[in-house]
Amino acid sequence: MEAALSFAADDAVYDRPPPFGLLTGKAVIRGFIETLVAKKARIELLGLRTVAGESVKWKSRVTQLDATDPTLPLVVSLNESSSIVRNGLIVQHTARSAQ
Repeated sequence: MEAALSFAADDAVYDRPPPFGLLTGKAVIRGFIETLVAKKARIELLGLRTVAGESVKWKSRVTQLDATDPTLPLVVSLNESSSIVRNGLIVQHTARSAQ
């Protein structure tokens, strides 16, 4: 948890697909990451990241437990993501469904 949060600026803004939406600040982002951990999320990079200045873009596959019933089959989603990284910290992160 702490390792993942160490990459986010204190005032970082994460824009995630529903049901999360706009998440602002490390405390709120911590809650989002805790949800991923609780769902035993596995995030796989698909292809290579592209970097242009402060912008980083990539595609990923996220495999996790179903939020409503963990006994159901795993939920798999594809995301297109981008982040603005300044001074080694994520200041803005956006993810959208690639499906």
